[in-house]
Amino acid sequence: MKKITLYLLLSGFLTVNAQQKQPETGIIPTPQEISLKPGVFNLNKPVNIFTGEAADTSDLFAALQLQEELNNAQVMSMISTKIGKGYGIYLVNLSQVKQSKKAGDGLTGMSITGPEAYRLEISPSRIMLSANTSTGIFYGIQSLKQLIRMNYRSRTIPCLSINDWPGLKYRGWMVDVSRGPIPTLDFLKQQVSTMAEYKQNYLNLYIEHVFRLKSYPDIAPTDGITADDIMELQDYARRYHVELIGNQQCLGHMEHILEIPFYNGISDNGWNLNPGKEETYQFLGKMFAEEAPVYKSKLFNINCDETDALGSGKAAEYVESNGMETVYARHVNRVADTLKKYGKRTMMWGDIAVNHQRIIQSLPHDLIIISWGYDARPSFVDAIKPFKESGFDFMVAPGVSCWSQIYPDLHNAAVNIFNYVRDGAMLGTLGMMNTCWADDGENLSDYNWHGLAWGAEVSWKTPSPQQGDASGKELTDRLARFNHSFDLVFFGNQDMPVTNLLLAFDTLRQMPVRGVMSDNGFWSSMLEFYPENVDKETEMNNIPLEVDSRRLSEKLQMAKNTSLYHKDVLDYAIFAARR
Repeated sequence: MKKITLYLLLSGFLTVNAQQKQPETGIIPTPQEISLKPGVFNLNKPVNIFTGEAADTSDLFAALQLQEELNNAQVMSMISTKIGKGYGIYLVNLSQVKQSKKAGDGLTGMSITGPEAYRLEISPSRIMLSANTSTGIFYGIQSLKQLIRMNYRSRTIPCLSINDWPGLKYRGWMVDVSRGPIPTLDFLKQQVSTMAEYKQNYLNLYIEHVFRLKSYPDIAPTDGITADDIMELQDYARRYHVELIGNQQCLGHMEHILEIPFYNGISDNGWNLNPGKEETYQFLGKMFAEEAPVYKSKLFNINCDETDALGSGKAAEYVESNGMETVYARHVNRVADTLKKYGKRTMMWGDIAVNHQRIIQSLPHDLIIISWGYDARPSFVDAIKPFKESGFDFMVAPGVSCWSQIYPDLHNAAVNIFNYVRDGAMLGTLGMMNTCWADDGENLSDYNWHGLAWGAEVSWKTPSPQQGDASGKELTDRLARFNHSFDLVFFGNQDMPVTNLLLAFDTLRQMPVRGVMSDNGFWSSMLEFYPENVDKETEMNNIPLEVDSRRLSEKLQMAKNTSLYHKDVLDYAIFAARR
């Protein structure tokens, strides 16, 4: 009964609009401050977009995005760098206006604090968007685009005032491109442009062996990621105010490289590199010499996670004589020193250090430690405190619970992301790295947009620093509103509760059928009969599962037919229901 109640709460069947502290606009992520005003802005007549002559190329790009949204809503529009008057949309980049010789043109906007903040004022006669930077203009336009999208039927936008800024400095995610399908450059560009709509500002591509190195051409597959790919992607991402942060695994998770006989000399146990061999650091030096300069970001993630078996192979004597903690910290310091030559600040997963806290005192002082965990525990304070108390900058890394699953566990992800970001923000995190792993190679990235957008929601407007029932209520209320907004904004569907259908996968997961939602369960041989799989009770359990899965597939197809955007994302859900 508790599971059913949780499902009803999280999926949005229970509405909470009557007790909101501020008006709800449906914008994802929720703005920090909103106030509604009388009247509406009419979309039934042409709407000009005025940028002023001081607008730079970044502001004009954002204006083009706004014009495209208006065109999609069948609203006539034109971008003008001339100074307009009266009815229209005014974009005011305060930094550009102040530098312009024509600052007396009346586009002075309002005082705003913060480089990513914006102010949006909608009245019946005009819309005024003000920001200190092009990033703020871009984010304000994303909010305005969503308001247009949600109100295209009424052809009016409610008058309101929004004052908005991010709760966390870094808001992004890491996608595993090494153990699942290697995404094409076009696909990665699509992901960048979509994540930017929800004000995410960085992307981290998890790399083990798929970067095509000139010095070691036998490591990556032929369809691996090249330096030219990275440069093209980050130039594209910069237009969307997304930073591409470098990433290269460099201690554990090296099995794809170490299985090649040529690299046997730098292997500890087939999983970890051998930190007792100087050849290991010669290898890493050449690798970083090719990879690090390609990334313009000052941050670089060296991973170094899940190395508990360190010293169980050829490095046994070295680790035994020096101690695992010393060896691990020495390795991180050497890699960080190498990256400093390229102007990089090192990031690293924190699991080994938090479990062996003697390591922490020997790590580079400018290291950014990433605290990670993927369960739905009520508190992550204990996982974060060791890094907070030792003075390190840190990030928190929840996950979308997609790995090894036919479809992501949306309920687990929702609680995990909310609670981790809540506790991280309370303790002073630099940001959030939402994770999409592909442990068994089957993860399809378009399964994950609900969890990714939810991460955008809570990293922009961070949860209140409270625990227990009060925090649980905030989670329930916010998620219910988010799910409704996700239908409107992401799918453009005002006719069906699409997100509730996606959450229905979790009711299938609760059925007493062995391995029903796991990839392993799906791929288990039908010819391997076990008594527990063929008794009458098991047969009866499978019957409603088949019926519910078929119905879910049919309803998802109906939702696809009535959705305006991201129809292909529902193809993946339909595929999961069929599986």
